[in-house]
Amino acid sequence: MARSAGLRTRFAVSHRTQESDGWMDTADVWEDLGEVFAQEIFLRGTEKAVAAEINVHAQSKLRFRWSSDIDGIGAADKMTRIHDGKSYEIASVNNVDRRFVEVVVVSQ
Repeated sequence: MARSAGLRTRFAVSHRTQESDGWMDTADVWEDLGEVFAQEIFLRGTEKAVAAEINVHAQSKLRFRWSSDIDGIGAADKMTRIHDGKSYEIASVNNVDRRFVEVVVVSQ
């Protein structure tokens, strides 16, 4: 079981919604659900150089306390690390119990 002492990194949780622009189009808009302190565990990473461009992909697991503010998070949502603005797409959500949530995220 994780202890609260490991929850050191602050993340903002955002939910994707569709907003009409008044015409026939819709745009993705990110609605902030709240912020959590999480334990970030690096799982794997790759770096590829293709056509003079470097692509970096990282996968991490985030563990944080359950909150009613972010109860409905899923794969359509994202998490952003506060101190450097790094955004992650949520790949899977595992509600361990009503105390902790584990989320596997992939860098964008």
